[in-house]
Amino acid sequence: MPYWRAGKAYHDEAGQIYKQAQGVLAASRELVRKFRNSQWDVEHILMELLNQKEGLTDEILCWLGVDPALVKQRVEKVLSESPKVAYENSQVYATPRIMQLLQNATAEADRLTDGH
Repeated sequence: MPYWRAGKAYHDEAGQIYKQAQGVLAASRELVRKFRNSQWDVEHILMELLNQKEGLTDEILCWLGVDPALVKQRVEKVLSESPKVAYENSQVYATPRIMQLLQNATAEADRLTDGH
């Protein structure tokens, strides 16, 4: 396959992954509202990944010998027990942990695309 075609295929795949990631982030922010949590945290993203029907999360957990349903149940418990807001607020506050996760993900994406 010519180099330019491989590059285009790579960028098309990267674009699809980016769209999927944006969808997961948006849906995880909606979980903040659903659970009436006061902050957006990494557990919201994990829960959304666990909720996806065609994602790799369940497959990876099974490969590691971990029951995805048990993980989902525990994450749901953590979210249910997290601090709540007294009234619905349109502002979602990100925790330092989620900011670090997003910075790490951006750095990894940059590292992976440097050669392409």
